[in-house]
Amino acid sequence: MTLFEDDGSRIFREPGAGQGGRKPRNRVAFWMSVLAVVATGLFVLTTLPSSPLSWLTHYSMSAELTRVADRIGFTDEGLAIFEDTEPELLSDAPFREACVDDSEAGDDGDGSGSTVGCYYGIGDTGRIAIFEPSDDRLADQVAVTAAHEFLHAAYDRLTSGDRDRLDVLLADRWAQVPADDPLRDNLEMSAQGHADAVGTEEFAYLGSEIADAGPELEAYYAPYFRDRQAVVAIDAADEAMWASVDADYRAAVDALAAADEADAAARRAEVDRLDADYEALIAASTPH
Repeated sequence: MTLFEDDGSRIFREPGAGQGGRKPRNRVAFWMSVLAVVATGLFVLTTLPSSPLSWLTHYSMSAELTRVADRIGFTDEGLAIFEDTEPELLSDAPFREACVDDSEAGDDGDGSGSTVGCYYGIGDTGRIAIFEPSDDRLADQVAVTAAHEFLHAAYDRLTSGDRDRLDVLLADRWAQVPADDPLRDNLEMSAQGHADAVGTEEFAYLGSEIADAGPELEAYYAPYFRDRQAVVAIDAADEAMWASVDADYRAAVDALAAADEADAAARRAEVDRLDADYEALIAASTPH
């Protein structure tokens, strides 16, 4: 979006002596007001996560994202690309602003339930945003998301010829993914029906979540990761964490249901005892 263009055609002239010019202090106050408005506007625009003027500010990767990058194990080339995307950890509203399209939101109008990261922008200007969870148990999710979104940036930086050759390899390897594998659903949701998004999504999912990519594909991933299997292991740990939480949840629910059933059985037995005692009392009080 073009916010401002200046071709030099606008020239500000001081009013002449015969024009009844402003007093100097009024001119100073006027320009100070203008500068204040411009400064405020630039501050707001450059601090927005998806700002068209974000390039005006100096980016420095946070200590937390540096630790994430270290866990992923980027090569020098991979780290340079990751830093070039100016990745950010964003929470709640800033993340939704950067990554969640209202037209794709769920019934609650949020849509962030399944979206935990995005790569937005075009080519070398693309940026990475990652949802920052409030639970430390989700540290692996952050790392896998960062690796996934990074691979979109790496894919964008390939030549069109390299991408064409890569897409053929990706399609062949993806055909080996079982039909009931959840990755297929994830790919479909991420591509959102756009054929031109399939290649980059396959590249990102295979590279961050599938151990056996095959030697030809590994050659495409090798420039970016010191050990891609370490990234896959982080994803496996994240999946294991979710499986453990799910198992604990289901066990707790089953235990509560069993306790409720036991309590209900005890209550029924107590009611039966009271009924029997009442009947016995009635019988004892009635002449035979």
